[in-house]
Amino acid sequence: MLLAALVVLFLGLSDVEAKKRPAPRLPSNETIYRNALKVLQKNQVIGLAVISYEISGKTCECLRSRFWKNISGGAERSLECYAKGSKDAGKIKGILKKNITVQVFLEGDMKYPVLRAYNDQGALSKDWDKYYPVTFATQN
Repeated sequence: MLLAALVVLFLGLSDVEAKKRPAPRLPSNETIYRNALKVLQKNQVIGLAVISYEISGKTCECLRSRFWKNISGGAERSLECYAKGSKDAGKIKGILKKNITVQVFLEGDMKYPVLRAYNDQGALSKDWDKYYPVTFATQN
């Protein structure tokens, strides 16, 4: 009988503990969009240690982007590819292009905002001008 009372007490306390920790709220797609746009439009160098798997093996391992100017829905930036994890680590593999337009879009019922980098002269490597989902972004 005492064992049954302890089990009931334990289960009751466990339930109370579980209710104290609410699940973390995921940011809305509008928040992700605004945060991504703020990052793109900052007059700072952006460094990405990891690039989307869909393009990283085809173009470069990591990326540095320098700000040029703001545009509606994005910014013009340079994109510089760097080698990583090899004898060439830290060396520039190539500059894709200056004045690349990078924009973030959020329309209608999109699950996530999408990011696209393109150049009017068509000078970007294959797969860079596709739309890529932005699943998380902070302002920093």
